[in-house]
Amino acid sequence: GSHRDWDDPAWLEGVVDPELLAPLFEALRAELEVERDDPFGPARSIHRAILRIGGEEAVRRYDELIEQSDDSRFKFLRIQRDEVVQSELRRAGQELAGSVARTLDLPAL
Repeated sequence: GSHRDWDDPAWLEGVVDPELLAPLFEALRAELEVERDDPFGPARSIHRAILRIGGEEAVRRYDELIEQSDDSRFKFLRIQRDEVVQSELRRAGQELAGSVARTLDLPAL
């Protein structure tokens, strides 16, 4: 198949600023509205950027996007939303692991 440069937004791999969540979600909404069953569009790169940023705001914005449309492509965002939640839980657990181990007098790993 042919390669379209706009389908490969590699520059998104450097996005980590929480201030960019709003425009990322606007871009994701626009991409899903025009994407016609193209699993290789830029939505994957947008999601990876959102996942890297993470946080409660990312989860809330996914929830809002999912609720605002009956289109199945939007409903499937629940998978990406849950991935952000799992990442946040993992991050929180890792941050607390040392203090919990000390409290329980367990060796730190």
